[in-house]
Amino acid sequence: MNGITKIVTSAALGLLLSAAPGLSQQIVMGTGQQGSQNYGVNTGIAAVLSDNGFNISLESYGGSGSVLPLLNAGDIDVWAGGAPDLTAATEGSEYFGGMKLEDVRIVARLFGTPIGFFVKRDSGMETPADIKGKTIAWGFTSQPTLQSDVGAMLANLGLSIDDMKSVLVPSVGAGGDEFMTGNIDVGFFAIRAGKMKEIDASVGGVRFLDMDPSDAAVARMKEVVRSSDIMQVKGGEGTTGVAEDLDVYAFNQVLAVRADLPDEIVEKLIMALHDNPDAVRASKINADFDPTDMARDVTGLPWHPAAIATFQKLGLK
Repeated sequence: MNGITKIVTSAALGLLLSAAPGLSQQIVMGTGQQGSQNYGVNTGIAAVLSDNGFNISLESYGGSGSVLPLLNAGDIDVWAGGAPDLTAATEGSEYFGGMKLEDVRIVARLFGTPIGFFVKRDSGMETPADIKGKTIAWGFTSQPTLQSDVGAMLANLGLSIDDMKSVLVPSVGAGGDEFMTGNIDVGFFAIRAGKMKEIDASVGGVRFLDMDPSDAAVARMKEVVRSSDIMQVKGGEGTTGVAEDLDVYAFNQVLAVRADLPDEIVEKLIMALHDNPDAVRASKINADFDPTDMARDVTGLPWHPAAIATFQKLGLK
């Protein structure tokens, strides 16, 4: 039974919405584990939706490997997360058991999110040659597409996972824990994730590494994750591990829903975010949200028809 029908049947919900337009709408929203980038993105979005007529039930799971099958099955209603994850799921990649998840749709592009490799501040590691042969998190059984992200970042630097010593972890958060205990030399995390403050404090300071913005390096990266890009993060803005301007790996964050989410709810979701951009950006991890960019096509991912109609009304698509 899907997320909304856990509260009332879909037929009853339609009657309630038509009879009482001001009624708070029940939405089950999936998210990653607390402290992860995905948790921060979803809690920030959930706060805005909660202030705009939605009753949000936020349910934490290990990662996209768990969340997206639930969204596809209709057991949750909404998820904000990485386009590479959704692309892998809809195309039936090995990370999702080779099965195409065909009942998910996107309703908005949210923003690009910066990801980076980090090391201890005093490690002396600066270049690809410095990190080659060092230990790094790998596996990510509950967040399987992160293997592609790590692989793309290594490719940017002219390396591969075969050049590293891999430490198997179930999630990016577990990788952060392994870094704090000293089992990992090269960490991997969303640059604005809340857990970075904990990691930084536990090891006496961290430093994110520069990616290579050259055409050749970006081409190598896109061979692994075609929706990836290079994004500049400014230094001196209080971002953990970023003391000076850095070029870092980035991918699109999207808002996805179950395919049969009613049109009127999709429109209301979009308008809540579109009309309240400052509230969306109040969560630092969502700081790059631009409502005029919500309708940008994202690597061919399937759109919910109501999203297309809503953006056409807004003159965005």
